[in-house]
Amino acid sequence: GRGVGGGRHVRQSVEWMYAWDIHCNAYFVWFTVVWGVQFFLSKFLVGENLFPFIVSNALYAVAFTWYFYVTHLGYRALPFLSNTEVFLYPIVAVVLIVVLNFILFPLGLGVNPSHWAVGYYFGVF
Repeated sequence: GRGVGGGRHVRQSVEWMYAWDIHCNAYFVWFTVVWGVQFFLSKFLVGENLFPFIVSNALYAVAFTWYFYVTHLGYRALPFLSNTEVFLYPIVAVVLIVVLNFILFPLGLGVNPSHWAVGYYFGVF
């Protein structure tokens, strides 16, 4: 009993260049959403009101969720990988951070990520 196929088993693994390609594909979407959209809306997004806070957090939440989803799709395309849904687990953390951020906003502890990013890159705020 050597089993089907003569008992031979070929060890398969993900090449680092494939993993890099998945990351680059996912990062491109994140970069486009965060820096492309944020650039054109930056005057609005750095406001201290609730609406810019909501839009900024939604922008970052969508970007990070999209990154994790595209990463999941890239690894899911490989037939020898199983349980690729683990790449979707960080989306739960993104949702929890956004919910916590909305809870802390009325206390003055909410974080507007666009306000931080624009201030970091341009030293304006």
